[in-house]
Amino acid sequence: MPEEINRVLTDHISSILICPTEAAVGNLRREGFTNILSDGKLCNAFDARCHKATDDIATSFVINVGDVMYDVLLYAVEIATRRSNIMEQLQVSSKDYCLLTIHRAENTDDQERLKEVINFVNDVSSGTRIIFPVHPRAKKAFETMKIKFRDNVSSIEPLGYFDMVMLLKNSKCVLTDSGGIQKEAYWLKVPCITLRNETEWVETTQSGWNVLYKDYKGQHDLSDNNGRYYGDGKAAENIIHVLNEWLSCKNPERRSQNAAKPQPKLTTPLSPPLQGGD
Repeated sequence: MPEEINRVLTDHISSILICPTEAAVGNLRREGFTNILSDGKLCNAFDARCHKATDDIATSFVINVGDVMYDVLLYAVEIATRRSNIMEQLQVSSKDYCLLTIHRAENTDDQERLKEVINFVNDVSSGTRIIFPVHPRAKKAFETMKIKFRDNVSSIEPLGYFDMVMLLKNSKCVLTDSGGIQKEAYWLKVPCITLRNETEWVETTQSGWNVLYKDYKGQHDLSDNNGRYYGDGKAAENIIHVLNEWLSCKNPERRSQNAAKPQPKLTTPLSPPLQGGD
């Protein structure tokens, strides 16, 4: 894929490679990077242990700071809880429905594949209400399909992010081809079925909270899910520490100035892993 070629080229001209997970660090290790801080484990700050690996600031280095998407979700859940009334609008209760999203071209632009997805949803969702915000691409594809979803699937107009967060948080399961929703479901402790043949977010399947639809056997093999595959919800703060320290290494005067003042901190409204439906 062209974008993958561009990504690898960018990797090798970068001074700092900031990763969201240990798996991402592993990808860079396979590309030949060896200056990896804390052996790819989460670095909560650019501390002395990490700093030893970067005495030569001309050498690029790799650091795992966590996933900024987790930071965003922590903020979004608090805002959505205050502002969204989508549950009342749809007259649904927490854990009484499943959520469905379909938008990827690999599903919508291939009628045989879309037929397979529809049949799968119909087979596994019998007796359960399904809320389906219909993406414009999916809407166009369904207009030419002879096979339809069963009556338990309620198609609705696309939703804004905060309403989607509330529906996801309160669903008992989500069926999706979205990469972002796979991770959000994991963080919210909502079992996920991915309507694709593969997933980039292997941590979610390793945890048992996500399963590819062709591998689904009627239930999820759930782990305790401590939510730490993607950091602690403070990735943005960690990035600030990394950049601040790196710039200080390049500029000794800046380093002495920074030593005299406290490190910047961001306020995260919810720091522990989220509990779905709470």
